[in-house]
Amino acid sequence: MKNSKFFILVFSSLLFAQNVGVETSGGVDLFPWIVKDSKGNLYVVSEDEIVKGDWDVHIAKSTNKGLKWSSAMGSGWPLSYPWVSNRRPGIIIGKRDSIYIFPEGPYKTDTIVDNNFFWIVSVSGGGGWSPATYIRNTAWYKDCTYPVGADRPPSERLIVFECDTNPKNPDILGFYFVKGDTLVHIINIAKSSKPERYPCIAPTPDGFIVAYEYYDNGWDIQALKVVGGNPGLPLSIATEPGIDERQPYLASSGDYVYCAYSRGDDIYIAYSTDGGNSFESVPVAVSEDVEHWPAVACKEKIVDVAYYHGTGNIYHQRSMDNGRTWTRPDIVTTQPTAVDTPRVSILYDDTCHIVWVDNRNEKGNLDIYYGRPGQGGTTGIENSDEEISSLRVSPNPSKGSIVITYQLSEKGGVSLLIYDALGRKVKELWEDTGLGHRTEGLEHRVCKAVWDGRDREGHRVPSGVYFICLRTDKRTDVRRVVLIK
Repeated sequence: MKNSKFFILVFSSLLFAQNVGVETSGGVDLFPWIVKDSKGNLYVVSEDEIVKGDWDVHIAKSTNKGLKWSSAMGSGWPLSYPWVSNRRPGIIIGKRDSIYIFPEGPYKTDTIVDNNFFWIVSVSGGGGWSPATYIRNTAWYKDCTYPVGADRPPSERLIVFECDTNPKNPDILGFYFVKGDTLVHIINIAKSSKPERYPCIAPTPDGFIVAYEYYDNGWDIQALKVVGGNPGLPLSIATEPGIDERQPYLASSGDYVYCAYSRGDDIYIAYSTDGGNSFESVPVAVSEDVEHWPAVACKEKIVDVAYYHGTGNIYHQRSMDNGRTWTRPDIVTTQPTAVDTPRVSILYDDTCHIVWVDNRNEKGNLDIYYGRPGQGGTTGIENSDEEISSLRVSPNPSKGSIVITYQLSEKGGVSLLIYDALGRKVKELWEDTGLGHRTEGLEHRVCKAVWDGRDREGHRVPSGVYFICLRTDKRTDVRRVVLIK
């Protein structure tokens, strides 16, 4: 009997180790979002081009933690009208597990406005759907896109979107609701003389946090709080000169807020411990490879990031301390080079659930797939001492120089970098060139370096928070330090 139980356990693990198709129709599937209801059921909403030029919205449901997916469109599903395109759906799980889906596009063929927003609601987990209801039906909104939303108990909801009425200067607007469905007013989230686009949103204890791309001699990331339906002042959270910061993605858990974003070809996290009133940025994936389109999920100090890797895979990393230290990457995808449309969505649930756009279909169609960390062969052990057994900085705080000590257990390339609180690289104490010779003969020995508090040009940096980043071929370790004068 013991052997049989062991066999069942091993068989289940092997079965689950494979990526699972969520939406694998005959057409192109794009823009997935994943959410969870109070019973633990998972839902993935996406757009689907079954007939070329005709986009519909699909929703899939899993009752067994992603092992199997089935259609949750149910009776009354209105988003499959022939030759009426509905695209880029947002999704919210409301009170009593009501599912709100709000895409862009007309509801029926006789609608004269092209790209309004409306929603449909299911109060039975996808078993039956209400008729579509327009959120706003005016021609002024016909060029709006990328809707995303969030609920804040007990009675607030905010949906934000990109408005492209002026294509050269897109703005971010919002619909603010109370008591679930009552539209109170329309908010100008970010409406300036500069382009703002690709919004994301997360609830906070006192309101909502919204992040977006902002262009000012290059793309940066800005964020702001919306409290009581009123937006605050923009806060710049990623502004490295000469390098584009793009593709923001938000997650929150109480006062902990995380914004993942790409900086050039790397992945960073801006984290907040005060509900989104202030942020500090730390590096997550800063290798020689290309990393784009991050997604983030969290439970207080635990934060997971999934992202597209230039090899055509989805990678995952976890931090247990706000992003200061990270596990080495897990490869989530089980088929190499399966991904070429890098859109990722992630959900935290003790482990984390990841969905992405995948092209492994032999017919070349883009489909939606699901997976979990650790399925591609790497383990992602949190406090592994295989590469870095210790990283210490002292004194901390410091009025002058900081001594950095660490120990390595294998040969390989090492980089030791200094970043400021906004994630900008201040100095390279050394940076690996890929030759892998820097730790030759130093394995299992304590190594030491000194940062004198100066930047790469030799100027003394101002007082504040900085991050010491030690990177090997397989892991990144970060320590927070404070310089005072």
